Amino acid sequence: MADRPDAAASEVVSAAPEVVRAARPLMVQLVLAGRPVLVVGGGRVATRKVAQLLDCQAAVLVVAPTVSDEIAAWERAGLLRVERRAFGADDIDAVDVVFSATGVPDVADDVARSARASRRWINSADDPANCDFLLAATFERGVVQVAVGTAGAAPGLAAYCRDRIDDATAPEWEELAAVVASCRADFRAGGLSTESLDWRSAPFGGMLEELQGGRSDRARELLELWLSSPSA
Repeated sequence: MADRPDAAASEVVSAAPEVVRAARPLMVQLVLAGRPVLVVGGGRVATRKVAQLLDCQAAVLVVAPTVSDEIAAWERAGLLRVERRAFGADDIDAVDVVFSATGVPDVADDVARSARASRRWINSADDPANCDFLLAATFERGVVQVAVGTAGAAPGLAAYCRDRIDDATAPEWEELAAVVASCRADFRAGGLSTESLDWRSAPFGGMLEELQGGRSDRARELLELWLSSPSA
């Protein structure tokens, strides 16, 4: 039986080699709180990027000859810095991550060259060739963040899939995450590790049903019982 995975893999490769051999991007959650981030551009797309970055509590610098009303308002509120001028290669020097969103191919290429020469990661809007990382379509339920990506091939489809999953995800997932986090913290406070636990067997489904019925204490009891059982 040991050769079954290899045989299955061979069948997949022969059926669709271009899919198997293509490099896949790694899904990550990038922690940007307090980190200096450059956004080149001040229009509609740049505004969306800035809004996401502010939500991450990044230290945002926007460089663009003109900026949207929203970006100008965030500047007045002291939430970011704006320099109203064209991009310069030395703008890269004091930042960790770069977002390019001008819609001008020559500028996008210039920003990407400068970022890569300085070994800074860059995301270039609607320009996968100039991206070191890609942004997924996401939605959130508290600390639960769900992301859908297509490796830059079909962002509209990613957004469509995201919306379908969002519609099917109960609002109680936020409370479920809070209960799990609290129980996990208590478990670790007792000097025990949660890394070796088989979390896929945890009673999340039953807990969700209890939460939907307004029985949060019972949801916690289910997880505590599972944590104390040999099956965990």
